[in-house]
Amino acid sequence: MEILKNTGRFESRDTKLNFLAKNDNIYVMDNHLAAFWCWFKDLDPLSTYTLLHIDRHHDLSEVFVKKGFHFYKTSDFSKMDVDEIIALKIDDYQLLRWDNYIELYNAFNPLTIKYFDFVTPQTLPRKYKGYGYSDLKDWIKTIPVSEQVEHLPNHDVNRIINLDIDVFFIEKGSAHKRILNKSQIIKFAERLKPLIERSPLITICLSPECCGGWENSINMFYDVSKQLNVNFGTLPL
Repeated sequence: MEILKNTGRFESRDTKLNFLAKNDNIYVMDNHLAAFWCWFKDLDPLSTYTLLHIDRHHDLSEVFVKKGFHFYKTSDFSKMDVDEIIALKIDDYQLLRWDNYIELYNAFNPLTIKYFDFVTPQTLPRKYKGYGYSDLKDWIKTIPVSEQVEHLPNHDVNRIINLDIDVFFIEKGSAHKRILNKSQIIKFAERLKPLIERSPLITICLSPECCGGWENSINMFYDVSKQLNVNFGTLPL
């Protein structure tokens, strides 16, 4: 495991990154905004990809996207470190947030991500209605058309997997409850594992505040990663 950033178990929320680590082609972070940097670092902008986004939220905010593209369109993000990118500002506000990184990446790399599969309970913006969309429990049971065609001869899909641990939780009052039992987590892993094995890049977010705290998030990460055979060992958090 390569530790790229680790300031400890502090608040993440919408703009702060405390943790980022990499093992082979898998990144783990506490704030999904770092996926923007990971994609710039590891994806080929001349290739095309599908994004499998498994998250309690769709992360498709357009906040600062138009202005951000206008002000930074000549920037080479692939040569910046993650803290440089996070420090970029628009009107004295941080450009990159936990909910706008997908739209920002699309603005700077149009047509690089050509198809989306969303696994989220959140309703999608209208312009994404034609793409794959399902609830987590339904997704575990079904195989989308975009994956069925992979079994055809000479069909090659570069699928980015973008997983947020908060998808496994639901808020009930002031508490966060797991929505999958142990057998359902095993089924989830069985469904996702073949895709991970063929994926060029996987970004996993801990989102501690959306899971009821760091302990909940990290323990859930361990449970899921064990079933997926994603070997990160013990996170230094």
